[in-house]
Parts: sequence; C-alpha cells; structure tokens
Amino acid sequence: MQGVPGHSSEQKRPGRRRIGRCRIALFAVVAVAAGWILYCGYRFEIVFPAPVVRHGGAPEDSVRFEAVVRPSLAMDWLEDRAGLDGGARFLASFLPPREIGVLLKPAPDAMVLVLYANSRRLTPLIAHVLNQGRILPDLPCLSWDAMGFHVARRGLVAAHAIIESDEAFQASFEDYREVTPVPAPTGEAALIEVTLDNRDGRALAALMTLHAAVDGPPFYTPRELARSLESIARIDAKADLVEDALVGQGRFVAVGGTGVPAVFQEHGQDAHATLDAAMRELAYLVEVVRDELRPVLRDNWGLALFVDIRREEADIICEFRLEGITQALERMWGIEP
Repeated sequence: MQGVPGHSSEQKRPGRRRIGRCRIALFAVVAVAAGWILYCGYRFEIVFPAPVVRHGGAPEDSVRFEAVVRPSLAMDWLEDRAGLDGGARFLASFLPPREIGVLLKPAPDAMVLVLYANSRRLTPLIAHVLNQGRILPDLPCLSWDAMGFHVARRGLVAAHAIIESDEAFQASFEDYREVTPVPAPTGEAALIEVTLDNRDGRALAALMTLHAAVDGPPFYTPRELARSLESIARIDAKADLVEDALVGQGRFVAVGGTGVPAVFQEHGQDAHATLDAAMRELAYLVEVVRDELRPVLRDNWGLALFVDIRREEADIICEFRLEGITQALERMWGIEP
C-alpha cells in the first residue's frame, strides 16, 4: 500500500516548530538572565567596581575639615601579618572601601557634617547595613538628614547633618578675618589624612562644639585655642604604616602674605613679633596635645608616641611615630602573642 504523498514531511513540521519555539524561549531566558546579572553586577558593583569619589563628592575648595582613612592602602600590610591566602586574600583585595571619612563644609549660617565611604563594591548593601546598625551619633548639636546613610551616587555612601555650633565657641572666633585659602598640598595619597582649612574659624567652632558634646569641655578654652590658631591658615597631616609603626607628619601653615592675619595688623601690633609669639604658642599647644595623648595611648592600647616639633620658616612641622601597632591589633582581635 502506497503512502500518502507528503505525509511524512507534514508530520515533521510541527516538531520543528516546537524546537524553534524552545530555542527562542531558551534564548529569551538566557538574555533576560544575562541582563539581570549585568544589571546586578553594575548596580551592586559586583562585576564592575564603583568609580573613585574623593572628598565625599564635595568640591575640594568647599571642604573646611576632613579626616579620611583609606583601608585599601593597608591591605598589603594586613595580609603580611595576618597570613591571608587564597579566598581570604581575594576578599581582602575585593571588598575594602577606598575611603572612609568625615568632613565639614559650610552652609548658610551653619556647618554641614558629612560621614561618607567610597566603596568599591556593594554600595547599596553597605548603606542598608549602616542604617540597620544605627551608628549615627545622637548628639543635641547634630540634626541628621532623614535619609540617614544613603547612596549619594554610585560608589558613595553618605549621611549629612547640620551642626548647631555653640554660641560661646562661635563668639571665640569673632575676631577672625577671612583670609585667602592656602592650596592643598600635592603628593601621593596616604593611609590617614587630616586637613583643616582655617580661613575663618568656623570649622574650629564646629569641631569644638562636637568635642564638648562627646567628651565635655576641652582642656584648652575656646578663646585660648582661637588665639593659638588664628595665625594658621591650614593644617595638613598624613600618616602611613611602616613596619610596626604609624609614621607621619603634620604641617601648620602660617597665613600667607605678610604672615599675620588682618586682626593683628588692625590692632597695630608688630607683625614679626606677633607671628613669633603665635608660633611659640602653637608649638606649646602641640606639646600639650602630645602630653595628653601619650598616657591614653599607652594605658589603653600599649602604644608609644614619639613627637618631634620644629619650625620651618613660618610653619610648624610636627613629625610623629606611633609604635606597637601590631601588638595593639593582636590584643584587639584576641590573638595571643
């Protein structure tokens, strides 16, 4: 019995159509999955690391005070001492943020405090974890933004607060006259950097307000501190880990031009004699801070602080060395020596 012509080919066509539809569906699933993976990789910076964001995203010339730590620069030092290898070494190079810092910048009739982190990976997750941890300090002088920690931009987690400076501290700096800002020094980034733009005293008043709110009255009165620092336009300090010590230098830059602030000139005082007296007062202030810190560091963490102070033209140079870092970390982590 002869078969019906074309019957076998007609039977094959539905099967081919089903195979074609399966291929299209599979391709769509793969495309959606690949797109989702790429999106998550970009959104959470798993595949593509977040960009570098300096100074918490603020313009550099608007920053009046900044203290920043760069954990990524300490990874080699930690890896050598912790004996990391394999997956632990990979995570140590993959996860640490580029910068963690705090800064002050001016706003109309106030100063803004910014806590920030420039992360490499997982920025949204970091913001969520920080908010869940409720780590923002609850101080009467701080009015935090309702968002708390949030993703200000890709790679940047930040929290903002308005500082209501104490009136007494603010009044201590009323004699300040705004001076031309001193440019920030150039050079390679350090593990720890602290800068103070002291062009008008507002950052100092805000810092003293915070200090008083946390630890009570400072050991130096507001007026004494204002008098000691009114000849200083900028303070820059850097420190890096060298073997078992934190080694760094601080530079107190005198006001430019004549070398003295306008308040001295208006009072008709001798410029050079006044500057010399102010620099001696500043050197004494550094010594007081050193003597206050030494017993605290020694008794609490077993650290030894060595400080050398010298004058370089119209600037004060403070070189310091903090020894015993490895032993302090071992005690902190509960590692037996």
